[in-house]
Amino acid sequence: MPNIKNASQIFDSTLLVLLRNSASLEGYVLDVETVMDITHNKLVKNVTPSEITFVQNMYSAYLFLKDSMNDSLITLDTICGLHCICCDRLSDTCGVIRDSDVQLMGTDWQPASINTDKVIQELEILQSREDKLQLGLMLYLYISRIHLFTDGNKRIAGIVFNKILIDNNIGVFSVAPGDTSKFYRLMLHWYESGDAVPIMQFLKCNCITYTYSYAMKYLAKYLLSIGITDVDEQVRLLDQIADDRKCNSAEEVALSLMSDPEIWR
Repeated sequence: MPNIKNASQIFDSTLLVLLRNSASLEGYVLDVETVMDITHNKLVKNVTPSEITFVQNMYSAYLFLKDSMNDSLITLDTICGLHCICCDRLSDTCGVIRDSDVQLMGTDWQPASINTDKVIQELEILQSREDKLQLGLMLYLYISRIHLFTDGNKRIAGIVFNKILIDNNIGVFSVAPGDTSKFYRLMLHWYESGDAVPIMQFLKCNCITYTYSYAMKYLAKYLLSIGITDVDEQVRLLDQIADDRKCNSAEEVALSLMSDPEIWR
């Protein structure tokens, strides 16, 4: 298990898994060992040039992310720059905002034409949110849905989401291969309906490795929200949950509860 006291350490210790999962979302079936070999520029067998390039690009993008931790707000220029890194040698329009309609697989819904002034304004408004987890989620869903580029939008959105999570010591975002089908179904619902609740609930419960500190802070907030204000009563409840879930500490209780949809209602 990664050190879950610090989001940067979670990122460092799970980067290869993060890259494997990013590849899985694109339909590339790679194991962690193969991903590691690609990042070390080793010769790999039974892997296509596109798969190698994808992993190399995402690795470069996440190294860029690490070097820019705690930098200023996410701007449209930032997003275009990340797209240049992620889609290098995979697209002829790296960093170029689309000027035509796009058709998404599995739906008749189409994203609207891009108005760059409106995008700049909406990015600024979104980043005024005080709740940083909510901010990261909304940026992820917004960037994915407006489809700034002809391809690679969720890749960029995921990197931006992770920047917000790590900068604020919340955790690290990644969609595991076993969750891919449900993820895409809920994202399609978000695209078509504009209803973000199901996908946000899913992402919060299943796709973030939280730090101890954030989980404990959120648990305290949750207990107050359901009217459990007495400290002794809080301790009794945590002890009961610890027994039920075979947890050895309050931190483990908090982390286990972060995957429970009830705590996010």
